[in-house]
Order: sequence, then C-alpha cells, then structure tokens
Amino acid sequence: HVEVFDADDRFFNHYRIDHDAKVFGAQWASFCRFAVFGVLGDALDSGSTDPRRTVFFDRLEAGVAARLAAAPEQNRIPLAQLVLEKRRRR
Repeated sequence: HVEVFDADDRFFNHYRIDHDAKVFGAQWASFCRFAVFGVLGDALDSGSTDPRRTVFFDRLEAGVAARLAAAPEQNRIPLAQLVLEKRRRR
C-alpha cells in the first residue's frame, strides 16, 4: 500500500502568523543546508574534504535565504507512506 500526501510547510505556517519574511527565508535555508547541501558539496573537486566547502555552503545558504525572504510562498512538500508486508514462505 502506498499513500502520497503533502506535508505541512511549518515555516510558511509560522510566516502566516508573524509575517517575518527574513525568518522564513532563514529557516528554509538552514533546513536546506543540512538536508541538501552535502550532496552539492560532494561535487566539489575534493568532495567532503574540499577547503571551499564551508564558504560554498555559507554563500549558498545566504542566497537561498535572501531569495525566499524576497518572495515568501508556501512550498509543496510531497511525501509518501509505504506499507510493505513480508510474506512467509510456505
């Protein structure tokens, strides 16, 4: 069984309350840094040991934060729940 659904964008829900676009952008950028940037950083010449990695992440995070803060909107977060059943061999 599989169920596909959209998760809540908790950062946008918070933005609806406080209307602080800068915080909205910063929260999404911070999440992206820890959830996605590592894969991008691995593409640098020396991968995870590349000395440019931290600067790259800092600049990317600042850019994402600024861009999202400039035009806050709800993000679609598709998720799936999968239920598997292991059958016994007879």
